[in-house]
Amino acid sequence: MTIQLPTGYKILSNNIGHAILREDLSSDLFDILSGLLSNSISNQLIPLSGGRNKIFLFKSTTNPSVLIKQYSHGGIFGKILPKYYFFSNRFLHEFSIYVEILKNNLPIPEYLGGFWSKKFGVYRCGIIIEYIPDTHTLEEFLNNNFFSIEEKYDMLIKCGKIIKNMHDIGIFHNDLQIRNLLIDSKNKSVFLIDFDNAKKIFTLNNYYRSQNLLRLKRSFLKRGISPDFFNILLKGYDISNLSFCAKLLSYPHIQWVNYKHRYINKNS
Repeated sequence: MTIQLPTGYKILSNNIGHAILREDLSSDLFDILSGLLSNSISNQLIPLSGGRNKIFLFKSTTNPSVLIKQYSHGGIFGKILPKYYFFSNRFLHEFSIYVEILKNNLPIPEYLGGFWSKKFGVYRCGIIIEYIPDTHTLEEFLNNNFFSIEEKYDMLIKCGKIIKNMHDIGIFHNDLQIRNLLIDSKNKSVFLIDFDNAKKIFTLNNYYRSQNLLRLKRSFLKRGISPDFFNILLKGYDISNLSFCAKLLSYPHIQWVNYKHRYINKNS
């Protein structure tokens, strides 16, 4: 896969792998990325929790603080070959989506670059993004009693508007879920994250939009967040009717998520 680099980025290579970095970042960072590709973790990296992907905070005197995410499979495959992707450079795919988003001013953390290695058609790769301190996932924000219901209402409306903007520019977020919306409560901002499974669809009709939104609703239910909050987000999106076909296809999954959540609460 080839992409046209935005202005201000450089390509670096060695016998281990390759990287695209923003030009103002020190080349020393490339040594640390090469170490990750060789399963060597620098003591300059601070491990953070991040679902199935391995996420590190990198702090130094010569670079701004950044987040480094290594792509990793989930599920059964993740237990066998968690970091390997066959014939698929996840970073270049996500970065190409970022380039598209950059043209349309969608609020996301800045992508500072990424890295990959390839051997016999098998890729290992990761991405580097801007570190935004003091942010919460939407799940954390809604569960935090420090924030008033009015603040939560306002941020959910903003979330709905931003998701609609994403759909309007033709981006389908295949992993749209409650943990992939970041809330900066101090600046009253919302950021979308994790576009490695996203794809460009030139015209997102009501079915695609509804399918994406119902994926988000399932994550609300799975995490035990009231669907009333999701309905407020829908007001921000300003969608009058979700696609009947999308609702029909999502119905069994939503019922299964509801059942599992009730079962867990009953036995906890």
